[in-house]
Amino acid sequence: MVFERDCGNFPFGGEYYDYSCHSLQCSETFEERKRLRFPTGCIGHFSVKSSCNGVLCLLRSHDYVASCYSYAIILWNPSINKFKILPKPHGQFQSSSDVDLSLGIGFVPQTNDYKVVSLSMTRNSDVFYRPQIEMYSLNTDSWTTWTGTYDVQWMLHGETTDAPVSVNGAVHWTARKTNTHDDDLQLLIVSFHLADEVLREICPPEYHRAYFNGRNDGFTSVIHEKLAFTSDHGVPGLYGQEVWEIWLLEDYDNDESWTKFRTITWVPTCRYMVPLLFLDNGEFVVLDSWKNRLVVFDPKTRQIVGKVMHGTGFEVVTYTQSLVLLNEGIDASSAEMSSFAKELKEFENEKREEEKRERVEKRRKEEEEKELVHIARRVIKGVMEFFKKRRDSYI
Repeated sequence: MVFERDCGNFPFGGEYYDYSCHSLQCSETFEERKRLRFPTGCIGHFSVKSSCNGVLCLLRSHDYVASCYSYAIILWNPSINKFKILPKPHGQFQSSSDVDLSLGIGFVPQTNDYKVVSLSMTRNSDVFYRPQIEMYSLNTDSWTTWTGTYDVQWMLHGETTDAPVSVNGAVHWTARKTNTHDDDLQLLIVSFHLADEVLREICPPEYHRAYFNGRNDGFTSVIHEKLAFTSDHGVPGLYGQEVWEIWLLEDYDNDESWTKFRTITWVPTCRYMVPLLFLDNGEFVVLDSWKNRLVVFDPKTRQIVGKVMHGTGFEVVTYTQSLVLLNEGIDASSAEMSSFAKELKEFENEKREEEKRERVEKRRKEEEEKELVHIARRVIKGVMEFFKKRRDSYI
């Protein structure tokens, strides 16, 4: 598994810089096996968006006040340290308060191809427009636009985890229904099948729908090569007692084939914890949002068994060693990567200058508005004094 920890956002000279550590952890003990470092250094922020068969999909972005400028999508195989810089998609390529952007990677066995799916949705109030989907093919090194039709009644749900998961040749997201009249289907799973390019919905387990009360959370993952859904709910009559249920979809084509895999009951001292990954030894990697840390939790003893990692934010994805990108990828020391690093620096400087100009323009407009208000007040005061003098003259 790959573990990403944000070490902090430290202000310096009015700007913010992101410092992230990536490490490869053992799937049995969660011990660190390897520290991963991106060759271009800490210029901006590379976030791990998804993973498939040893390939990580990274998004290069720049966080500013108004929006998040996405600049590049990169595939990276840490086992052989090979990279693939993807061409930019044709459509929407930035996140903001009005746009949700998500990236997933999956494998198509029929064509022996890896594909990246870019899903963006534009929001108008609480209503989302039709999703814009583009697919990148590693075989053709190009993007195509999805031309299918779909009646969207959902928005992406990313409060617990943002990384989509890949299984059965499809990329899966957790979504939230926008139709408030259908409360027991508030959360659902949305999948995009890479071979036939079909978007479909998968109902969560009946258990989640039965206990849904508007506050419950849920997310997808992959356990034992099966689609998994993790859902939480409170225990009636017990304040602060939470139960997480982990379900597996035994028959991928049958929404009614969910079977319960594990039940985790938190003790009061373990509130605000979310199980992220199932380890081979039966323990769980758990996000403790209250203390900003990742811990390993033993569901049998209901105790934290150590291996604590601290940070301000986390992204965890499963990872297996492979030779993918051996022929298609480039080395970290290649001229192409050096040129790419230089391009990143230039883009970063350009965005900083652009934001400085925006701040200056914003201050100028604020000063103009203040001056207009001041002029308006003087005019009103003058008019009032004029009519007062006329009234006094008649008296």
